[in-house]
Amino acid sequence: MTTWWNDLSFLQQVFYIIAIPSTLVLILQMILVLFGMDSHDFDVDASVDTDVNIGDIASFKFFSIQGLVAFFTMFGWTGVIVSGTKIGWLLIIVISTCVGSISMFLIALLLFGMNKLQSSGTFDYKEAIGSNGKVYIPIPKKREGLGKVHLSVFSRMIEADAVTDYEEDIKTGTYIRIIDVIDNNVMLVEKSND
Repeated sequence: MTTWWNDLSFLQQVFYIIAIPSTLVLILQMILVLFGMDSHDFDVDASVDTDVNIGDIASFKFFSIQGLVAFFTMFGWTGVIVSGTKIGWLLIIVISTCVGSISMFLIALLLFGMNKLQSSGTFDYKEAIGSNGKVYIPIPKKREGLGKVHLSVFSRMIEADAVTDYEEDIKTGTYIRIIDVIDNNVMLVEKSND
């Protein structure tokens, strides 16, 4: 083993020193993910000042523990492979850095996609404005009490409390349209022609 190590060039030794520990960490990360013990609390945030939708950008983390491990793993193994050729050491480092950066970007893209799949499970009732629904429990006139409506928002069926400004009650089975959201997720409705 020591003969093999001593036969390597200094650059190859450096790449092995980077590749082997980072590969072990990568394997450990994969094992933790398989058993559901991964943690995203160690991600390093990078702020981005732009006019693009910050809600989407904020969850894209280029620099994360997973991304850095992927960078060093690919950087190291690419360096090990390429250093066996007759390419100059500067080009070897450039190629290794490019491959490592691409792998870090792909990991960031993967984590971003997985983050987009997560849902908090809460529903923003403001998204229902303009939606049509049907009265489930009669809605008293002039906001004199609460009724209930069923509606579909983004293919999600919800039941919500509702009031109206109409001069008469809106009966069960009547089609309605949501015109506003008031007082802690209570829908203000009007009759709909649909």
